[in-house]
Amino acid sequence: MHTLFLGTCRDLHASTLGYWLRTGLLGVEGDWNQQLRQISFMLKQDCRRAGIRVTFKTFTMSNTGLDTQSQFPELGSAFKAAFIKSSCWWFAQKATEIANSRPDES
Repeated sequence: MHTLFLGTCRDLHASTLGYWLRTGLLGVEGDWNQQLRQISFMLKQDCRRAGIRVTFKTFTMSNTGLDTQSQFPELGSAFKAAFIKSSCWWFAQKATEIANSRPDES
């Protein structure tokens, strides 16, 4: 469990957040820190509505690894395996919504 969620998924989630921020695919506005706060709120609300318990610190540039020019961002150690496991559902839902809204780019 820890290899998948604390290894692969922490990298995947941070990279996905960076891509969505750079491309504006989630439609949130403001600077990246403001957008990350909005994304955190969306994730918490959507999970709550779906009956998924999720507790985590709000995404920031620092704890997502997006504050540096690294091409390999990673969620920080504040994000535990339980959060990563629960948030996989939300990231999959958002990715599906984005793909379905852009059928010509699939």
